[in-house]
Amino acid sequence: MIALRYKKVKSGNYSVYLDITIKKQERTERIYEFLRIYVSRNYSKSNRIAGEDADKMELAQSIRSEEHTSELQSRQYLVC
Repeated sequence: MIALRYKKVKSGNYSVYLDITIKKQERTERIYEFLRIYVSRNYSKSNRIAGEDADKMELAQSIRSEEHTSELQSRQYLVC
């Protein structure tokens, strides 16, 4: 499973990162990949994206989609 997550940084903005869950044999492993994309709000629970963050969120979603595509091809990630 690959999810976009947000972490608040000192500047008050939020850093966007991928939360990747990988299933390896009998256990699961989580990997965090920080994208170096910063937005003004935490969009975890909101679908309304602010105008200034639209391009950044589109880029983050594109990166997530690319990871998801490679996930489906390799079938190593946990699919939920």
